[in-house]
Amino acid sequence: IEPEMSGDGVDNTCNGKTSGQDCWTYCKSAYTGTFTHVLCNISQDLTDVAYVPMTPGAPLSACSATSVRRLAGAGDCDGDYSNIEPSSTPGVTSDCLGKNAGETCLATCSTGYRIDGDPVLYTCNDGTYTGSGVPTCIAKLCDSAFPMGLGVTHNCNSTATGGTCQASCEQGYEGTGTDFTCTESGEFSGTAPTCTAKACAALSLGAEFDTSLCVGKATGETCFVSCAQGYSGTSTEYSCEAG
Repeated sequence: IEPEMSGDGVDNTCNGKTSGQDCWTYCKSAYTGTFTHVLCNISQDLTDVAYVPMTPGAPLSACSATSVRRLAGAGDCDGDYSNIEPSSTPGVTSDCLGKNAGETCLATCSTGYRIDGDPVLYTCNDGTYTGSGVPTCIAKLCDSAFPMGLGVTHNCNSTATGGTCQASCEQGYEGTGTDFTCTESGEFSGTAPTCTAKACAALSLGAEFDTSLCVGKATGETCFVSCAQGYSGTSTEYSCEAG
């Protein structure tokens, strides 16, 4: 869905957004007004989806005409707009594809990034987009689908959108580590390693002890040591621990 507009001069970057994602409303060329940061929000009864301002109580963009609007024609911007979405600046996106002469578009931050400051307005002038720089986009930390499994550990706690981290086998387990990627959805993508518990070394106790139940035990397993034949006493539980 798209946000409700308050006037002919309002445009938005909300095409294709789903519940929980954010976007912006802004003013078209020949109109003046403010940006509004909005969130695609689903109602508590899950029956309705609507855009609401990220700042509670804030209105959607209201734009007023300032001059005569230009008509589409020669000078349309249908080519390169790498200055708006430079490959050297990850996280920047826009709705600038295919704008006509005189039309405006907005450079903002893509899903998986948060904006620090305001988006940047561009205008199609004589086949070229004009504007001032790009927004500052900060990658968000992934917070779900962490590597999991028996004996699995990882270094993913501070990994943000587009970043990678490693899952490996913790002490007492063995296996081949794997890489995980933090996706724009906030979830990690990857396959956890298969970690196998290492066998503990044989107990080295005196002849008066029966350690047969502990042979071949691996990390996390327990066993009992009792008295050997000809000896009496109380059995003791042992645990095979990492390290």
